[in-house]
This record gives sequence, structure tokens and C-alpha cells, in this order.
Amino acid sequence: MGKKDKMNGSLQTVTDQIVVYSLDELLKLIKADPIMKFIPIVVLTSSNEDSDMIESCRLGVNSYIVKPVDFDKFIESVRNIGFYWLLLNKQPDIKNLLK
Repeated sequence: MGKKDKMNGSLQTVTDQIVVYSLDELLKLIKADPIMKFIPIVVLTSSNEDSDMIESCRLGVNSYIVKPVDFDKFIESVRNIGFYWLLLNKQPDIKNLLK
């Protein structure tokens, strides 16, 4: 995945790359890129292992969420995640970060 691909990519591209790369490889690529490093990373996983949470934090994950097994609770969790990241969470304009 070249720099041009990363910068012009889409969520689909990032999602596809998770299959190709391990989570730590993918996070290292994202955090090493001067523009992509500002993208908040949310891990939605079934793992409740302390070691996975610690490793994710070490790699720069902004939020680690253990997904509920119950489907209705899962849907509610996804709504809440979207509400937080899209409406409540405030970040500066990316253009100001790159100055």
C-alpha cells in the first residue's frame, strides 16, 4: 500500500487491509503516515484480554471496545460509538494539524 493509495483510499480500503496486515502492522503504518496518524483508531473486538488492550494502547489505539455477544446490544453499541465519534468528539481541522 503506497502513500498515494493511503491518502486517496476509503474506509473500504482500510477495512480490506486489516485482512492483509495484522492489527499491529496496520496501526504502525497508519501512525507512521504524516496525515493518517491523526485518524482516531477504534478497535471493536470480542477480546476482553488485558494483553490485547495493553498492546492496542501501546500501538496508539484511541478506543478499545469489547463488542457485546447479544445482537441487539451490539447494534446499540455501534450506534453509541457513532454518536460519540461523529457528534460528541471534537478534533481540530486536519489542515491546522499539518501546519
